Amino acid sequence: MVNPSEFFENGRVKCHRCGQVNDLGSSEALYYADESQRCNHCGFLFIRHINRQMTKMTERLKNDPEWVKLLQAGDIDEIKRRMNNLVPVEDEKWQ
Repeated sequence: MVNPSEFFENGRVKCHRCGQVNDLGSSEALYYADESQRCNHCGFLFIRHINRQMTKMTERLKNDPEWVKLLQAGDIDEIKRRMNNLVPVEDEKWQ
């Protein structure tokens, strides 16, 4: 079982829209954060966006061996680039 207090390093998350670091107070609060959590700076639904990216990542890893190879190789920059193309911030309905 995952211990929420140890799953994340801290309760801080960077907004993918404006770059503001949002501090939820603890790693446990981040673990249980609701998708309705908005960025303190721009109001973007940053948790929802991250959840959408994680869902897409899981889908790609299950269905595309190339993504598995990228992850195994540790090519995080390429993975991020591809994720930003698959789940762009601009597509989010945030207001």
